[in-house]
Amino acid sequence: MKTNTLKKLLAWAAGLTGVACAFAQNSSVERAGRWEFYVFGQYWTAEDGTIADVTLPSLPPSPTPTATSDINFSFDDTFMYGFGFAYNFSNKLATRFEFSFGYPDYEMTWNGGKLSGESWVQTGKMNFEYNFLDRPLTPFVSAGLGYLYIDTGIPSGPPEFWYWWDYYWGPIVTVTQPTVTEWCLTYNAAIGLRWDISDRAVVRAALTGNWVDLDSGAGTVQTIEFTLGYSWKW
Repeated sequence: MKTNTLKKLLAWAAGLTGVACAFAQNSSVERAGRWEFYVFGQYWTAEDGTIADVTLPSLPPSPTPTATSDINFSFDDTFMYGFGFAYNFSNKLATRFEFSFGYPDYEMTWNGGKLSGESWVQTGKMNFEYNFLDRPLTPFVSAGLGYLYIDTGIPSGPPEFWYWWDYYWGPIVTVTQPTVTEWCLTYNAAIGLRWDISDRAVVRAALTGNWVDLDSGAGTVQTIEFTLGYSWKW
Protein backbone atom coordinates (compact mmCIF):
# COMPACT_ATOMS: atom_id res chain seq x y z
CA MET A 1 0.00 0.00 0.00
CA LYS A 2 2.79 2.45 0.90
CA THR A 3 4.60 1.70 -2.36
CA ASN A 4 1.43 2.46 -4.35
CA THR A 5 0.95 5.70 -2.40
CA LEU A 6 4.51 6.79 -3.20
CA LYS A 7 4.04 6.03 -6.90
CA LYS A 8 0.85 8.11 -6.99
CA LEU A 9 2.51 11.04 -5.24
CA LEU A 10 5.52 10.93 -7.57
CA ALA A 11 3.24 10.86 -10.60
CA TRP A 12 1.28 13.80 -9.19
CA ALA A 13 4.45 15.84 -8.61
CA ALA A 14 5.83 15.08 -12.07
CA GLY A 15 2.53 16.04 -13.66
CA LEU A 16 2.29 19.37 -11.85
CA THR A 17 5.90 20.21 -12.70
CA GLY A 18 5.17 19.60 -16.36
CA VAL A 19 2.07 21.77 -16.21
CA ALA A 20 4.03 24.58 -14.55
CA CYS A 21 6.70 24.53 -17.25
CA ALA A 22 4.15 24.41 -20.05
CA PHE A 23 1.91 27.20 -18.76
CA ALA A 24 4.41 29.49 -17.00
CA GLN A 25 3.25 33.13 -17.17
CA ASN A 26 5.28 35.79 -18.90
CA SER A 27 5.06 38.26 -16.01
CA SER A 28 7.85 38.14 -13.41
CA VAL A 29 7.41 38.18 -9.64
CA GLU A 30 9.50 39.99 -7.01
CA ARG A 31 10.69 37.65 -4.22
CA ALA A 32 14.26 38.88 -3.55
CA GLY A 33 14.90 40.18 -0.04
CA ARG A 34 11.47 39.20 1.28
CA TRP A 35 10.40 36.99 4.21
CA GLU A 36 7.55 34.49 4.30
CA PHE A 37 5.60 32.89 7.14
CA TYR A 38 3.54 29.83 6.29
CA VAL A 39 1.29 27.14 7.73
CA PHE A 40 0.69 23.73 6.18
CA GLY A 41 -1.02 20.38 6.35
CA GLN A 42 0.91 17.20 5.58
CA TYR A 43 0.30 13.56 4.70
CA TRP A 44 3.08 11.52 6.37
CA THR A 45 4.07 7.90 5.75
CA ALA A 46 7.09 5.89 6.98
CA GLU A 47 8.60 2.61 5.85
CA ASP A 48 8.80 -0.30 8.29
CA GLY A 49 12.03 -0.86 10.20
CA THR A 50 13.92 -3.54 12.16
CA ILE A 51 16.33 -3.34 15.10
CA ALA A 52 18.35 -6.56 15.07
CA ASP A 53 19.26 -8.75 18.07
CA VAL A 54 17.75 -6.85 20.98
CA THR A 55 18.01 -8.50 24.41
CA LEU A 56 15.14 -7.73 26.80
CA PRO A 57 13.38 -9.37 29.77
CA SER A 58 11.45 -12.28 28.30
CA LEU A 59 7.69 -12.37 28.14
CA PRO A 60 5.78 -14.89 30.25
CA PRO A 61 5.44 -17.88 30.28
CA SER A 62 9.07 -18.14 29.05
CA PRO A 63 11.31 -19.91 31.61
CA THR A 64 14.37 -17.74 30.80
CA PRO A 65 14.79 -14.26 32.36
CA THR A 66 15.89 -12.63 29.08
CA ALA A 67 15.56 -13.28 25.37
CA THR A 68 17.15 -11.91 22.20
CA SER A 69 15.10 -11.18 19.11
CA ASP A 70 14.62 -8.57 16.39
CA ILE A 71 12.29 -5.65 17.06
CA ASN A 72 10.11 -5.00 14.01
CA PHE A 73 8.24 -1.70 14.02
CA SER A 74 5.85 0.14 11.73
CA PHE A 75 4.01 3.47 11.80
CA ASP A 76 0.55 4.09 10.37
CA ASP A 77 0.16 6.82 7.77
CA THR A 78 -1.09 10.01 9.38
CA PHE A 79 -1.88 13.67 8.79
CA MET A 80 0.40 16.25 10.38
CA TYR A 81 0.37 20.03 10.66
CA GLY A 82 3.06 22.68 11.01
CA PHE A 83 4.48 26.12 10.33
CA GLY A 84 7.65 27.67 8.94
CA PHE A 85 9.64 30.72 7.89
CA ALA A 86 11.45 31.42 4.63
CA TYR A 87 13.80 34.11 3.35
CA ASN A 88 14.28 34.76 -0.37
CA PHE A 89 17.87 35.63 -1.25
CA SER A 90 16.78 36.25 -4.84
CA ASN A 91 13.80 35.58 -7.06
CA LYS A 92 14.96 31.96 -7.39
CA LEU A 93 17.01 31.04 -4.29
CA ALA A 94 15.57 30.82 -0.76
CA THR A 95 16.20 29.22 2.62
CA ARG A 96 13.44 27.64 4.68
CA PHE A 97 12.93 26.62 8.34
CA GLU A 98 9.88 24.51 9.17
CA PHE A 99 8.41 22.40 11.98
CA SER A 100 5.69 19.73 11.88
CA PHE A 101 3.73 17.79 14.52
CA GLY A 102 1.58 14.65 14.55
CA TYR A 103 0.39 11.51 16.36
CA PRO A 104 1.01 8.40 14.21
CA ASP A 105 -0.05 5.04 15.63
CA TYR A 106 2.64 2.36 15.74
CA GLU A 107 3.06 -1.38 16.20
CA MET A 108 6.13 -3.27 17.45
CA THR A 109 6.77 -7.01 17.62
CA TRP A 110 9.52 -8.79 19.58
CA ASN A 111 9.99 -12.48 20.38
CA GLY A 112 6.38 -13.32 19.56
CA GLY A 113 4.94 -10.40 21.53
CA LYS A 114 3.21 -7.34 20.12
CA LEU A 115 2.92 -3.77 21.38
CA SER A 116 0.88 -0.98 19.80
CA GLY A 117 0.08 2.58 20.74
CA GLU A 118 0.05 6.24 19.70
CA SER A 119 3.32 8.16 19.39
CA TRP A 120 4.13 11.86 19.31
CA VAL A 121 6.31 12.88 16.35
CA GLN A 122 7.87 16.31 15.88
CA THR A 123 10.20 17.25 13.01
CA GLY A 124 12.30 20.24 12.02
CA LYS A 125 14.11 21.13 8.78
CA MET A 126 16.53 23.74 7.44
CA ASN A 127 16.51 23.67 3.64
CA PHE A 128 17.79 25.56 0.65
CA GLU A 129 15.27 25.90 -2.16
CA TYR A 130 15.68 26.74 -5.83
CA ASN A 131 12.79 28.01 -7.97
CA PHE A 132 13.37 27.36 -11.65
CA LEU A 133 11.41 30.41 -12.82
CA ASP A 134 10.98 33.99 -11.60
CA ARG A 135 7.32 33.71 -12.61
CA PRO A 136 4.24 33.43 -10.35
CA LEU A 137 3.95 29.69 -11.15
CA THR A 138 7.21 27.74 -10.90
CA PRO A 139 8.48 24.25 -10.07
CA PHE A 140 11.19 24.03 -7.42
CA VAL A 141 13.66 21.64 -5.81
CA SER A 142 14.82 21.68 -2.20
CA ALA A 143 17.27 19.85 0.06
CA GLY A 144 18.54 20.13 3.61
CA LEU A 145 19.07 18.70 7.10
CA GLY A 146 16.84 18.36 10.12
CA TYR A 147 15.75 16.24 13.05
CA LEU A 148 12.94 13.90 14.04
CA TYR A 149 11.81 13.44 17.65
CA ILE A 150 9.69 10.41 18.63
CA ASP A 151 7.94 9.89 21.98
CA THR A 152 6.52 6.35 22.01
CA GLY A 153 4.54 6.79 25.22
CA ILE A 154 6.09 3.54 26.53
CA PRO A 155 7.09 3.97 30.21
CA SER A 156 10.86 3.91 30.76
CA GLY A 157 10.92 4.28 34.54
CA PRO A 158 8.79 4.67 37.68
CA PRO A 159 6.36 7.60 38.03
CA GLU A 160 7.79 10.85 39.40
CA PHE A 161 5.72 12.85 41.88
CA TRP A 162 5.98 16.63 42.21
CA TYR A 163 4.68 18.60 45.19
CA TRP A 164 4.39 22.35 45.66
CA TRP A 165 2.31 24.90 47.53
CA ASP A 166 -0.07 27.20 45.69
CA TYR A 167 -1.18 30.36 47.48
CA TYR A 168 -4.77 30.00 46.23
CA TRP A 169 -5.29 26.22 45.90
CA GLY A 170 -3.02 25.02 48.69
CA PRO A 171 -0.89 21.85 48.37
CA ILE A 172 -0.73 20.44 44.84
CA VAL A 173 0.67 17.07 43.77
CA THR A 174 1.26 16.09 40.13
CA VAL A 175 2.78 12.98 38.60
CA THR A 176 4.84 12.53 35.41
CA GLN A 177 5.90 9.32 33.70
CA PRO A 178 9.23 9.09 31.81
CA THR A 179 8.80 7.43 28.42
CA VAL A 180 10.97 5.97 25.66
CA THR A 181 12.02 8.78 23.30
CA GLU A 182 14.54 9.23 20.51
CA TRP A 183 16.13 12.17 18.66
CA CYS A 184 17.24 11.39 15.09
CA LEU A 185 19.23 13.25 12.46
CA THR A 186 17.45 13.54 9.10
CA TYR A 187 18.34 14.70 5.62
CA ASN A 188 15.84 15.31 2.85
CA ALA A 189 15.18 16.25 -0.76
CA ALA A 190 11.97 17.64 -2.24
CA ILE A 191 10.30 18.65 -5.48
CA GLY A 192 7.22 20.80 -5.75
CA LEU A 193 5.22 23.61 -7.26
CA ARG A 194 4.96 27.22 -6.05
CA TRP A 195 2.25 29.70 -7.03
CA ASP A 196 2.52 33.37 -6.02
CA ILE A 197 -1.18 34.13 -6.28
CA SER A 198 -0.60 37.80 -5.32
CA ASP A 199 2.20 40.06 -4.15
CA ARG A 200 1.75 38.80 -0.57
CA ALA A 201 0.14 35.34 -0.81
CA VAL A 202 1.76 32.06 -1.91
CA VAL A 203 0.48 28.49 -2.24
CA ARG A 204 3.05 25.66 -2.24
CA ALA A 205 2.78 21.92 -2.78
CA ALA A 206 5.80 19.67 -2.14
CA LEU A 207 6.72 15.99 -2.14
CA THR A 208 9.59 15.30 0.27
CA GLY A 209 11.69 12.21 0.93
CA ASN A 210 13.37 12.09 4.36
CA TRP A 211 16.11 9.70 5.45
CA VAL A 212 16.15 9.19 9.23
CA ASP A 213 19.29 7.94 11.03
CA LEU A 214 18.05 5.91 13.99
CA ASP A 215 20.58 5.76 16.84
CA SER A 216 18.92 2.61 18.17
CA GLY A 217 20.63 0.45 15.54
CA ALA A 218 17.81 0.29 13.00
CA GLY A 219 19.98 2.04 10.42
CA THR A 220 18.25 4.49 8.08
CA VAL A 221 14.47 4.61 7.65
CA GLN A 222 12.71 6.62 4.94
CA THR A 223 9.63 8.77 5.40
CA ILE A 224 7.61 10.43 2.65
CA GLU A 225 5.68 13.70 3.09
CA PHE A 226 3.16 15.40 0.84
CA THR A 227 2.76 18.99 2.02
CA LEU A 228 0.29 21.72 1.03
CA GLY A 229 0.93 25.15 2.53
CA TYR A 230 -0.13 28.79 2.45
CA SER A 231 2.41 31.62 2.91
CA TRP A 232 2.21 35.29 3.80
CA LYS A 233 5.00 37.29 2.13
CA TRP A 234 6.35 40.66 3.23
